[in-house]
Amino acid sequence: MPHSKYEIRSSQVQEVLSKPPGFLTLWGNTLLFLLLAAALMWVCNLRLHVRETIPCTIKSVNAGKPAGRKVLTIVSARQVQMPIGKKILLILNRETGMETPIACVVNDIWNQDGNGYLLVSYDNRRMQEMPVSPNMTGKIRIETTDFESGLEMLKRKILFK
Repeated sequence: MPHSKYEIRSSQVQEVLSKPPGFLTLWGNTLLFLLLAAALMWVCNLRLHVRETIPCTIKSVNAGKPAGRKVLTIVSARQVQMPIGKKILLILNRETGMETPIACVVNDIWNQDGNGYLLVSYDNRRMQEMPVSPNMTGKIRIETTDFESGLEMLKRKILFK
């Protein structure tokens, strides 16, 4: 067996191994571990606003009551859950490549055959110059007042992508 520069059983090695670590090394590692544990707990309990964007297509456009309101039936490729009366932002794609945002209110919602259907209404008086027609595509942007934890948000982002 080749001899190394330092012998394992030498008095110099035994002296270094028997000496306890310094105050900064001992408590610095402990403090670092506690800070990492606290940061992980904070991320898991962090309350975040739920923001979601769902691709959709307009199925039908009807006149609503009172006069000046339009009612849209919107189909999304996945099932949707939200309360009736909720305000959402519908962003429609135009032929010119521009997107038109419309503030809508959810009147009814149902899920059928894996698709989500929303019956929404909006004030047509502001949209006279930009008509909305069936088969237009777009996306629904939902910014709820609900909260979710950071861990729930990570699960939702990973599972629904």
